[in-house]
Amino acid sequence: MYKYSLVIPVYNTEKYMEECISSIKNQTYKNFEVLLVDDGSTDTSPALCDKFAAEDERISARHIENGGPARIRNIGIRETVGDYVWFIDSDDFLASRTVLEEIDNALSENSADVLFFLSEEFNENTKEVLKRQADYGYEGFRDISGEELIVEAQKNGALMPMATSPVNKVIKRSVLTEKELYFVEHFRWHAEDEFLNKVFFNSKGFYFFNKVFYKVRVRPNSITTTINPEILFKKIMTRLELVDICCRYFSETESKEKFKRAVYSYYSYYYIYGINSYFKVLDKDKRKAIREEAKKRDFVFSCMKKTDSQNLRLLGNIYSIFGLRAALFTIKKRYN
Repeated sequence: MYKYSLVIPVYNTEKYMEECISSIKNQTYKNFEVLLVDDGSTDTSPALCDKFAAEDERISARHIENGGPARIRNIGIRETVGDYVWFIDSDDFLASRTVLEEIDNALSENSADVLFFLSEEFNENTKEVLKRQADYGYEGFRDISGEELIVEAQKNGALMPMATSPVNKVIKRSVLTEKELYFVEHFRWHAEDEFLNKVFFNSKGFYFFNKVFYKVRVRPNSITTTINPEILFKKIMTRLELVDICCRYFSETESKEKFKRAVYSYYSYYYIYGINSYFKVLDKDKRKAIREEAKKRDFVFSCMKKTDSQNLRLLGNIYSIFGLRAALFTIKKRYN
């Protein structure tokens, strides 16, 4: 039996915390701890955190100045003590009472470094299911290295759903602490996209459940479902930095060239999909700032030339010969 550390950032979610915490407390499996970290909430969420902590000794509460979920998840990695860590959002909840029991049964037999499961989005107002995450293409235990997983998953188109959310997996704590894997705290968006492939790379043994264990609440007017020009600009700038960090990180690892080609391909397309948003930015000063940042963080173009994709290699060469504007023009024509 393993102990599970559930790390939950809390920010102005007073309406949803009861359902979230109840779905955890009502689990048939009882060997867990919950760390609630209030991120400077201005509603009654801080008081609710303290209330839940007072009612159950497995729950603890902390209060910090607003710093974003990445900072809170790092606090969770450092301060909780479970064998596995699960990052949960305070407006979501577990899909059934047996989720932790099923997870522990699987891990007790296989001791994977990372266990994956599915999430399902639903509309807060109508309760209608909006999106069920697609199956991973794997089932059960895979006794392979992180390098092998990333190469396979990128080839099969499964890496993106694996690597863009921290809520649909549990991760062995020792992988995080021994390799010093933490979220980039100044990333207010996309921090998990930088974090998770590093986790996979440093892991061995993976378990896959093609079953919904986690319910994601979609609030129609929330910050994640509305288009805000300032947020769009910041997200693009974050993506540029993120891709640069990740490409440089993996370029310095002692890994096989086959792996590097796969991970470069992943982050090249991640870059392309992100930079496509550049064409939606109307403010001239912001467009100029994005171009200047892209020029500073152009290592990805040299990585494109090392992939197996003819289109990516062409784009890398266009940048080398003709510069950023020509590369942006090519991206708009080919991928927009």
